[in-house]
Amino acid sequence: MWSELNARLDDIVLNGPSTDGERLQNNLNVSFLGVENKALVRKLRSDIAVSAGSACTTGSVEASHVLQAIGGAEDQLHSAIRFGFGKDNTEKEIDQAIDCIEDAVTRLRRFSF
Repeated sequence: MWSELNARLDDIVLNGPSTDGERLQNNLNVSFLGVENKALVRKLRSDIAVSAGSACTTGSVEASHVLQAIGGAEDQLHSAIRFGFGKDNTEKEIDQAIDCIEDAVTRLRRFSF
């Protein structure tokens, strides 16, 4: 998912280690600069399961304490969303999610610039 999103969209940041061996394979955290994470989550809610933070921070307006700890600019922290994948997810579902994310980010950026 990361490589395809990175190829299709500008101004995105991978949050966390970039080396596969240092990452959880079923978890992806990405910042879409210029897009408020909560707006993007609302736009995607009916299409894919995504979160602007961990379950323990639901309802908080603060940026993820984990992302704060690893560093990053304020706009990066508030534009980060987290994707989780399960063993039953298919490549087709991931491709459809990528299409939805690309469309939503593009639309939201039109309104913010």
